[in-house]
Amino acid sequence: WMARGIHTVPGTIDRSVSRPGALNSADLRESLPYLCALDPSAAPAPSLRGFRYFPYSDFAAYQQPRFSFFLKTISDRTLATESINGENLKGHLLNSGDGYIIQTGNEYFNLMPVWNWNKLPGVTTYDGATRIDRRAFTGSVGDGQNGLTVMDYALSGTSGRKLTARKFWGCHDGLVVCLIGGIRDSTPRDGGIPANGQSPRDGGIPTNGQSLRNSGIPAPYTTLDQCRWAGAVTVGRKGSESILHEGDHHLDSVNWFWHAGVTTLFLQPAHLDIQAGAASGSWSSINTSGSKTTITENTFTPVLLHPHDSAAAYILTAGTTLNDARSLAGHLPCQVIRNDQDIQAIRFADGMIMAAFYSPGALRLTQTQKISVDHPCLLLISAKTTCVSDPSRQSQTITVQLNHTTHTVHLPADGTTVKLL
Repeated sequence: WMARGIHTVPGTIDRSVSRPGALNSADLRESLPYLCALDPSAAPAPSLRGFRYFPYSDFAAYQQPRFSFFLKTISDRTLATESINGENLKGHLLNSGDGYIIQTGNEYFNLMPVWNWNKLPGVTTYDGATRIDRRAFTGSVGDGQNGLTVMDYALSGTSGRKLTARKFWGCHDGLVVCLIGGIRDSTPRDGGIPANGQSPRDGGIPTNGQSLRNSGIPAPYTTLDQCRWAGAVTVGRKGSESILHEGDHHLDSVNWFWHAGVTTLFLQPAHLDIQAGAASGSWSSINTSGSKTTITENTFTPVLLHPHDSAAAYILTAGTTLNDARSLAGHLPCQVIRNDQDIQAIRFADGMIMAAFYSPGALRLTQTQKISVDHPCLLLISAKTTCVSDPSRQSQTITVQLNHTTHTVHLPADGTTVKLL
């Protein structure tokens, strides 16, 4: 579940990622016959498909025929990344909600020496952040085929600046829906003043892209990916399309973009900085025993900028053509019901609902439909079943009301899913 073929991701191997060839270390072909002989009943299926969460390592995997998505979160129950024995010298934000899409296995292979380690795929941060602050409310709910993962998110740095948010990844129907709600950016007291003269507490970082880039305190951002650049990038905005080639691009009002089979859709127009081109580095820069020879690779790094006290929502999918991307952009496959500090929830086109309650409360679905809970929890609701879990792992009994039906259930302290129906 933690690999696609022989390929894996940094979230499964920690500091080993600073060793050449490590991302192809998941080659189990020689071992599989022996493992099958030990337990014939567990012989592997032809391929994996669905959602799996590993609660003791805060790791989630979504396996699809066209791609695999791997997500490594962190909580106060799991340890931060290792940086010892001269290895993983720059990985201070590794395992902080970084997510990777693999189709061929070439997307990230041996890119680590040239990576900008402040911009790990999927991580929400700011320039100067040095540490993930681990919190309790991190976990998943899933039914085997679909799943929701959340992370109560906090980063800090030596300047005193702190960034907090609620992060949400919903996996269903070949899509990964990412919500970032309740973004709060506490700037250092001696920091600069944004270009419009207001302090951040007064609404300070404006919502237009140019001001976001030029303000005295740079805006927080989410790196959408940092992979191998594989050709032209098509960007859709304001009813038009453009093709990006090598260089640094600063774009506003972006609705979607497509690169190397991966489609990224924004549920509201986005401010992006996109870098495409050569990057250089050496293995010795991340591992003292590594080669000092400079290597150069072509990388693709799209970055989503966040206005102060804002929220964001975007969709990832892969194995798509450019026409697929256009079609998805014309008919968005899901709807955000709510995305804030207290509740994050989405509804897919087939009616599936995923919701994260960070506090007791109620979620209005329609004029006549609502969900209410008396404790924080995660819910996955489909036509066939309703699943619930407790990411904070309090081993508590909760009451869930779905319209006029009330369910009382005891949730285990290991964060695993319980089916109500």
